[in-house]
Amino acid sequence: MGPGDILGGLYQIQQPIGQGGLGTIWLAYHLNLQKYVVVKKVHDRFTQLVNCRIEVDILKSLHHRYLPQVYDFFEAEDGIFTVMDYIPGKDLQKYVQEGYTFSEEQLITWLHQLLDVLDYLHTRTPKIIHCDIKPGNIMISDTGEICLIDFNISLDGVNNKELVGVSSRYAAPEQITRAKLVMQGRSAGEFVVDEQSDLYSLGAVFYRLMSGYLPEERRDGGLKLTQMGLPYSDNLCNLLDKSMENAKDKRFKSAKAMEDGLNHLERWSREYQKLSRQNLIMDISYAACLLILLPMMLIGFLRMKENEFFEAYDAYMEEISVYYEDNADPSAVSAVLDNGIKLLNDQRFDDDFKKYPDQHGRVLLSIGQGELLLEQNNQAVTYLKQAMQEAPSELAIYRDLAIAQALTGDTKGAEDTLSLGKLHGLSLSDSLLASAQIYAAEGNYEDAYNAALQVATDPKSGDLLMLKASSLAMDLISDQKDYARGITLVNDMLARSSGTMRAMWLRKGGSLALEAYQIGSDASYLKTGISYYEALRQEGYGGYADLLNLSYLYEADGQLTKARDLLSDMSQGAWKDSYEVYLRLSYVYYRIANEAAVSQKDYTYVRTCFNRAKELLEQSGHSVSEIPDMLQMEQLIQDLVISGWLNP
Repeated sequence: MGPGDILGGLYQIQQPIGQGGLGTIWLAYHLNLQKYVVVKKVHDRFTQLVNCRIEVDILKSLHHRYLPQVYDFFEAEDGIFTVMDYIPGKDLQKYVQEGYTFSEEQLITWLHQLLDVLDYLHTRTPKIIHCDIKPGNIMISDTGEICLIDFNISLDGVNNKELVGVSSRYAAPEQITRAKLVMQGRSAGEFVVDEQSDLYSLGAVFYRLMSGYLPEERRDGGLKLTQMGLPYSDNLCNLLDKSMENAKDKRFKSAKAMEDGLNHLERWSREYQKLSRQNLIMDISYAACLLILLPMMLIGFLRMKENEFFEAYDAYMEEISVYYEDNADPSAVSAVLDNGIKLLNDQRFDDDFKKYPDQHGRVLLSIGQGELLLEQNNQAVTYLKQAMQEAPSELAIYRDLAIAQALTGDTKGAEDTLSLGKLHGLSLSDSLLASAQIYAAEGNYEDAYNAALQVATDPKSGDLLMLKASSLAMDLISDQKDYARGITLVNDMLARSSGTMRAMWLRKGGSLALEAYQIGSDASYLKTGISYYEALRQEGYGGYADLLNLSYLYEADGQLTKARDLLSDMSQGAWKDSYEVYLRLSYVYYRIANEAAVSQKDYTYVRTCFNRAKELLEQSGHSVSEIPDMLQMEQLIQDLVISGWLNP
């Protein structure tokens, strides 16, 4: 496999960008999504240790702000591959190699983020143990946030038990011992790699960042952070020293416990620790007195705990009503979905969820709906089936479960679920929406479209169902390349909409017209797309992608001055640091100069804008060679120099 190869019919390999725990990492271009992704090949010697089906289920189910999204996981002739988000930025190892020093404030911010994502991983069912936390696997994005990468060596506590990935400098003592025993073919059952092993490695990373010393020295009896006289507070050093204790029973029991310690750093000063030990002796003398009061205290505690449960539940349900019903962007939906999973996994509320199955079912329903929005349909089916068992009176479960089953190809299961929903009193609009998805899965385009259209145009459906149905109708139109019908639908819905709903339809119309023009080169769609995007801009809803699309349509329609002015406005506003804006400007200036009379041709701004695009691209950690459009413009500028239109 090498640059230029197309893997799986979707991923054009660009260049190698590193080595992961088990395989080679490549930068690739997703031909459908038209974006850069990371493709990781599992080394051949490890392929027998990886259960692909389990890996895909685990990896694709992960949705967290500080994790890359996994798109694909498949076997090809060359081996086993994982495809995930490409995260622009640098890993912490590069910062270490470049001699960076870090402020305590920055370290605490990153530590909070890493503990948040580890708590998410460790509380999954089954739990995910990363097993290879090290500076090279912690990316710092362009926004300064962390992204924890390299999951092909993750363990879930049940599967891949013998797959042991070890970065020996950062691994916990039990992980080192286990790896040695496995490599020797000996039993390693008593040396368990778990959450506390990840927390040790996390502490080891910060040991390296703060002291400059390799953490293996600390594991082998070297100095603790508190013994080095570092320019960091004793509180933070004490906290991290505890996470790196060789004996597991002296470490934090969970990421949540360590996060709690970080939230109360004042408790980790030497004075506080000393006072706590003194208070412990006094507490024992009071224990006997407390036994008398315990029954009364227990009743009060249970009431307080139940109130705490309903406060958390109500806050979450209010949160999802804002995001899901507004059809929020994937990152926002993913963040809310994570909160639902955390609520389900919060051990404080285990008894409450058993006592109140309706609340349990509604949380499961919300997570299933989130998975549907993120197109994680198998996961949606799993959560929605559980929701139906807990809260069979929630009618939305039957609609969304039938839709999810249809999207996974299980049309028989979808029809059974829909029939069951109708028996429980599912509304006509809900039934029609589910039927539309079932028809679509069966390849019955007309019936699917008509059913979706009936829901989308019926005011009795309500905004949420109208939105879902109209989105399905647009998807069907796009799949069938039925653009004329699509434009008719957009115009119909625009006449019925206002505010953000109208903005959504203008955006859908612009996108549809752009797609229609790119496929068929029908110039009438240029004017249509321009009218939608111009209205979107005038009404104050034009976003970055909308304005770039409008500039493209202007250029394709020969309105070069409008394209130039729009891009110039973008370059002076919120998107002044976008290399794409300057690259588009470079192309527009190139066309303007080409169409000018010979005596008026001036290609100066072509190179000026390209150089600015190149500068911004390199500031973000990328190069011209990674972006085909940048390479093409660089070649055009070289041709202009050779032909004498630009000075060398």
